[in-house]
Amino acid sequence: MPIERPIPILTAELCWTNSNNHDRIASWKWFTFPELLKNNSFRLYMEKYDILEPIIELYMEAFSPNGISHKRLFLNLVQGLETYHSRFITNDLGEFKKRIEEVILKNRPRQFVARDISFLMAKSYKFITLESRLADLLTANFEICFDAGEIRKYDFPGVISATRNYLIHYDERIKREKRVLSDDEIEIYNKTLLTMLEYYLLRELGFTDTIATKKKTDGAVGTRFRDVRHYKGLQREGKIAVNLSLAKSWTRAGNGAHCLRERIIRGAAERVSRASESARLGETGPLCGRSFSGKNGERSVRRGQAERLSGLQVDPFRGSSRKA
Repeated sequence: MPIERPIPILTAELCWTNSNNHDRIASWKWFTFPELLKNNSFRLYMEKYDILEPIIELYMEAFSPNGISHKRLFLNLVQGLETYHSRFITNDLGEFKKRIEEVILKNRPRQFVARDISFLMAKSYKFITLESRLADLLTANFEICFDAGEIRKYDFPGVISATRNYLIHYDERIKREKRVLSDDEIEIYNKTLLTMLEYYLLRELGFTDTIATKKKTDGAVGTRFRDVRHYKGLQREGKIAVNLSLAKSWTRAGNGAHCLRERIIRGAAERVSRASESARLGETGPLCGRSFSGKNGERSVRRGQAERLSGLQVDPFRGSSRKA
């Protein structure tokens, strides 16, 4: 019986010698050689290399030993997702409209179709806009759900697109007319964008099990996110909402309140740990679970179950609506 063991297959740039090198290499051991063989990943990589190359370069720059600012990382990830969509899904507006009708919304409940079409088209009148591309990637054919934190999923592509345009063009009108992420929010939402990009890259390398691939990226990205250099000491393994709450608390506390900041970080870590345990025990759902704190401790409620019991019709992507 062969014995599986990890071997280092990193580029010279990623594998440098310092005190954190062991942890850094460990953060990349999130899929195995047998998985790559089973999924024909090497053959697929070589066949698609010319198309994948610019996307891989944008992705790998996040982990450069020279470091990267959170704004540059944000721009890289957004560009990577935009390039992926144009190269692997479609760059033709007619084909995109056909895809919306025949693929994305094929099995969608009729009461959601009109709004979903408006959401996915997103001002794509003469060409496919960045907002439309992000909307398509975010929905993932309504098979899985990416963490949008405090932003409504129907608003998420527009917020990301507006933030990208503001950072590139520095037009204050964008900031006045649309929501633009703050510096702290950019840093935190980079985790969602990184998860999305890694998910779709794995799909191109033969990881076709949608749920398993999403779990793989969710489980690995928090650990690997610590490998993005020049980042603040915010909690990286938690939900986006936890990190947003932490960042807001840190802002209110002020940069000199070190002890308070440490208590906030420890508290957030404990809440994430309890929430993870609740999820493991099946107390909260992966798409729409909510956690509540009180004097009697933590209790988790599956929103979908609660809404079904109260006579609501639940849509896992956009929330709920009253039954007609």
